[in-house]
Amino acid sequence: MRRKDRELKDMADIVSIAKRETVCTVAFHDEPCPYLIPLNYGAEVEDGKLILYFHGAKEGTKLDRIRENPNVSYCIYGANVLTINYDTACKSTTSFESICGNGTACLVEDTAEKKKALAVLMNQVSPKKAFDENSFAEPMVNAVTVWKIITETVTGKRHE
Repeated sequence: MRRKDRELKDMADIVSIAKRETVCTVAFHDEPCPYLIPLNYGAEVEDGKLILYFHGAKEGTKLDRIRENPNVSYCIYGANVLTINYDTACKSTTSFESICGNGTACLVEDTAEKKKALAVLMNQVSPKKAFDENSFAEPMVNAVTVWKIITETVTGKRHE
């Protein structure tokens, strides 16, 4: 990281951003270039690792890419505020916070873990945080694919 003065060194700060934001852009291996897509997600820490949960259809490009190569990269950003200097354009700036990571994507097959993941995801995007594992009927859980990224490395940055 070039700007060490903006680096987030405390994992608690990185996790805080991951749990506060709602959109994660994930990059999958593909040819001739990466397949990149923004997705809603839910964040959790398990065994000291940041885990990101996602859900979607039972088939599609994302799942094809995961099955071919589960190594992915991701980016989450927020608190983005652009400040324009109308007198000197080059003095315009942006405040932000972001995290960038990589890890392994894997399908969640266990029904109990799928329900937990769906609760984490729904509470991430819901102001009321009202969901738990019992919020999801088994037929609905079986109708979707749940997958997760187990983060291997992650960095964070903030500019205020």
